[in-house]
Amino acid sequence: MPGVGQNLQDHLTVNISYKIDKLKTFSELMKPLGMIKNLFEFFAQHKGLMTYPASDIGVFFKTNDKVKTPNAQIHFAPGAGKYNKNGAMKPSSGITASVCNLRPKSRGHLELASSNPSDAPKIFANYLEDHEDMQWMIEGVEKTREIFQTAPMKELEAKELQPGIKCINKELILRHLLEMNLCQCIIQ
Repeated sequence: MPGVGQNLQDHLTVNISYKIDKLKTFSELMKPLGMIKNLFEFFAQHKGLMTYPASDIGVFFKTNDKVKTPNAQIHFAPGAGKYNKNGAMKPSSGITASVCNLRPKSRGHLELASSNPSDAPKIFANYLEDHEDMQWMIEGVEKTREIFQTAPMKELEAKELQPGIKCINKELILRHLLEMNLCQCIIQ
């Protein structure tokens, strides 16, 4: 039928990670000896790291003064790392701020990979197909970086891991987003 698999909408999330050596993050707390302590706290006292949510701080914000209501969200997590091509993350000491476009205009679609119902469909997310989505994601990255330039964050001597200090302007941030295959995302 026409329209089946069309109009796929999803919230693009981009991670901005900072290396931090001045406090313990998931990376340190999940090492073998720390994990034994965490398991004890969880099973004996029902508290500690094992009860921690994936993210405990969330922020809604406007990426620019032209929007009337918040159009982006950040979730902060006490963990960082870098993803490889297979999607696995190598953890490191740090903080990750995940920026999300709340009202995406870009639309994707699904296609059948074959006539076999057991085969996963092909997913074309097209996250950054709309120019405004691109603009809001770039602005979201820039606003998040502003947070990491505040006095409390500077005290932690946070060093940006991702997208990295080489992404110094809108064009380079967009290039980073595109290199992450976000706009041409095909999941099989």
